[in-house]
Amino acid sequence: MERSYKLLPKAKIDLESIFRYISEELLNPESALNMIKRFELKFNDICSFPKAYPLIELPRLKHNSLRKSIVDNFLIVYYYDEDSDFVNIVRVIYAKMDYIKEI
Repeated sequence: MERSYKLLPKAKIDLESIFRYISEELLNPESALNMIKRFELKFNDICSFPKAYPLIELPRLKHNSLRKSIVDNFLIVYYYDEDSDFVNIVRVIYAKMDYIKEI
């Protein structure tokens, strides 16, 4: 059985905002759709190799298992639950933001 992922509520909002911004503000719906497709490809790649990406160093968390992966100018923040063999996408954040604050 192939491992799958779940978009957590904030990640869904992030993706909707990214799509809306590119599609409506930048007036490029085709590019917005391509960006979402690139995210989906990366989500599937993460599912194939969930431990391949670096852990995020967060001293405030004792047991931190958050990892990050990059797609263009965006950071995908996720954690892999080994017990359920499931990848949870926590956030999709513009990489130039202070992503530590956004988590």
